Amino acid sequence: MPDPGRWVRTMLGWALALSVGAPLARADDTLPPTPRIYHKANKFKIPFNVAPSDRARLREVHLWFSPDRGGTWDVAERATPDRTFFLFQAPNDGEYWFAVRTKDASGRLYPSDEDGVEPSLKVVVDTTPPSLVLGYRARRGSQVTIRYEARDENIDLTKLHLEYQVEGATTWRKVTLKKPVLSSNELTFDAGTADLLRVRGTAVDKAGNGTIAELTVKEGFPDDSDMNGDTPEEIVEAPPPIAPIVRNPARPATSPTGRARAAPRQPTDDSPPADDAFDGPPTRANERAPGDSPRLLVGSPRFPLKYAVDDAGPGGPATVELWVTRDNGRTWSYLGQDPDRASPFLVELSGDGVYGLKIVARSASGLGDLPPRQGEPPEIEVEVDTTPPFVRMGPVSLVSGSAEAAVKITWKAEDAHLGAKPVIISYRPDRPDGIWQQVTPPLPNTGQYVWKLPPNLPGKLHFRVDVIDTLDNRGFAETPENSPVVVDRSRPKGKILGLDQGAVGGNPRGRY
Repeated sequence: MPDPGRWVRTMLGWALALSVGAPLARADDTLPPTPRIYHKANKFKIPFNVAPSDRARLREVHLWFSPDRGGTWDVAERATPDRTFFLFQAPNDGEYWFAVRTKDASGRLYPSDEDGVEPSLKVVVDTTPPSLVLGYRARRGSQVTIRYEARDENIDLTKLHLEYQVEGATTWRKVTLKKPVLSSNELTFDAGTADLLRVRGTAVDKAGNGTIAELTVKEGFPDDSDMNGDTPEEIVEAPPPIAPIVRNPARPATSPTGRARAAPRQPTDDSPPADDAFDGPPTRANERAPGDSPRLLVGSPRFPLKYAVDDAGPGGPATVELWVTRDNGRTWSYLGQDPDRASPFLVELSGDGVYGLKIVARSASGLGDLPPRQGEPPEIEVEVDTTPPFVRMGPVSLVSGSAEAAVKITWKAEDAHLGAKPVIISYRPDRPDGIWQQVTPPLPNTGQYVWKLPPNLPGKLHFRVDVIDTLDNRGFAETPENSPVVVDRSRPKGKILGLDQGAVGGNPRGRY
């Protein structure tokens, strides 16, 4: 018998490879080599596709995963054949293997329990940026000796860079690293000047997490004794990085992003909002609110930030940088530059949490804002929340003693940003083609709701509770697929009507 899950397994590998940028497999009947993909987020979609002609004979598609490279396997999610993706959230960083099984209309599984599990995809989840240390060894005139060390389990040495610039300049010059590039090394380069320098290092891992470290190198003199080792080495380690590197992102006509609606099994469109997503007062360079910094609440780590620059001159600022802190200013990291130097600034952070931000603007001559120093509070705070509300379904039971047929639906929902009425309840008939129908308008999160049953309902139903926070993150829970709620309240009563004359008349003896 042909394996109806084989085609789906192949598409699983192709689709996820496409979704995270891996090469496309060939469209033939041979299962392609299992790709290994590096991903910097612990939550991602795994698209799949079942041909319409195959959907009628399939009941479910199951996503299986292994956190220990095939040692153990478990079900991550079950979906109907008309769905187009799974949503997987890794509990920790590490390598995860994925496979797929299908269940046909008769309840048979492919591959069966006796068959071995073949991974269709391998994903390395890596949410931790590399560590990067810069060491200033010596300076004589224009000659500078720097030591660097980049560490990460998945470091990408092809993207390790060192740059320098004269203090106050706007352009960076690249330092040529020795070949082959090493994760730690010491090198000497000629800066072409004895002026004060800023040295910047960039380290990126295979998942795209990036770290930037900067170091100030003092002026050089011909008789500088540093070359003889008389001056102690200065070591500068990058503060804990909190965001991927922003490399002059192009500013689109409609700035990407805004409200990513992350949900365990029902993610919605994560397309960006327009540039005017934040229409409040602009963040101004050189201004900071007294006391606590104001806070914005956003539903995606990628969003447009409105700002303004005072006394920018006729040509505007030469550079507009964004700096970020995760510890209220104790440490700061450079996040990137706005390429067109005009509001908004397209910000991309690393995930959920609270971030402090500061705009730094400078003229072509290097005048203007200074990068934030240790202990300097942020201009504004941004709280990123892409986490769906926690929802757990409680019992659904018939209401006894009620004059009208009714059921009581119970649930538990928790989230830091729930609105006044975040709950919606729906039902569907207990059959494969059953469609969810909304029962209620948005409700308060009271934990229970009594629904008076309308007439002519099927005898078995499934119920679902959706909970949506103020950022449109959606979580939900449903009654189990194999445990529908029986709402048939009829009470059959039998009674004797007497002899059936037709049957008696057909018996010549007048009895059976």
